[in-house]
Amino acid sequence: MTNRVAVVTGAYGGIGRAVCDVLELLLPTRRLGHEFDVTRPPYGLVCDVLICCHAAFSDAKFREVIGVDLIGTYNVCLSVLPHMLEQHYGRIVTFSSIRAHAPRPGQAAYAAAKSGVEGLTRALAVEYGPQGILVNCVAPGAVLTPRTTENIRRGIVSEEELKARTPTGRLTTPEEVARVVAWLVSEECHVNGQVVVVDGGWSISG
Repeated sequence: MTNRVAVVTGAYGGIGRAVCDVLELLLPTRRLGHEFDVTRPPYGLVCDVLICCHAAFSDAKFREVIGVDLIGTYNVCLSVLPHMLEQHYGRIVTFSSIRAHAPRPGQAAYAAAKSGVEGLTRALAVEYGPQGILVNCVAPGAVLTPRTTENIRRGIVSEEELKARTPTGRLTTPEEVARVVAWLVSEECHVNGQVVVVDGGWSISG
């Protein structure tokens, strides 16, 4: 990735920060943009690579979760597409979750939003693939982020149960997710419209 500009939303989150760190290793420089509200109507962002790591707060209500996680992702994608179409090149990575397919009780909004993100990813990949724009989605499992740590502390999830179900016997690190993202946005990648699950095998373990 030479002379490419990347925009990462949610860069202060656990995964977003790891993505920024990994991309900094791959790029000679990293450009930081101004803060913006993903729920507002789209406006022009000039970049070659978009990585949507933003997420609603864990205690957000249904409409807010849909607004940030799904509509916000759509808004940001619309914002970068004009420049990508102009140069006939682009890489977009959205974020879903294994909870889109295996939600816990009380996760209706989260599961709905993330399922929508996966559908949005496939639709954008079909529509813009002919213009040289690849759109993919990463669906992490239990990642050792501050949010996961807090959920374990509050008893919302059990670290022991998560590890027991995962064939590798451990949780995923943010850096491991970030390295998958780095591959998806690389110029050598020819993957398009896919949901890449990064969970150590949790989702395939009975």
